[in-house]
Amino acid sequence: MLTRWDMVPFASAEAPDRHLLKVKGDAAGVRHLVSLFPKIAQEPFQIRGGDFDWGVYVAGASADARRQLGAYLAALIESGGEEPADEPAAIPAPAVPEPEKLPCLNY
Repeated sequence: MLTRWDMVPFASAEAPDRHLLKVKGDAAGVRHLVSLFPKIAQEPFQIRGGDFDWGVYVAGASADARRQLGAYLAALIESGGEEPADEPAAIPAPAVPEPEKLPCLNY
């Protein structure tokens, strides 16, 4: 379960758009997070001391992709650690009357 996060620019000569995602939580939660964003999230590493437990470099991500990652984390933490739904809850199909109860026209 993840309980806190922060993302800060962490550029280098090789990766000018790189950011550091700092996360507080357990190893399973951070590994799951990385598996959901494999194209931009690199292998997590432990941070000793401070307010966070894990670091993840986020590289090759557009500003929109970083916003999506942040929105996912915010929703996850707001929900108390429950995985946010990938899609809205299914809308039940309207009830269809039985054929014999449908009005019919006699020609």
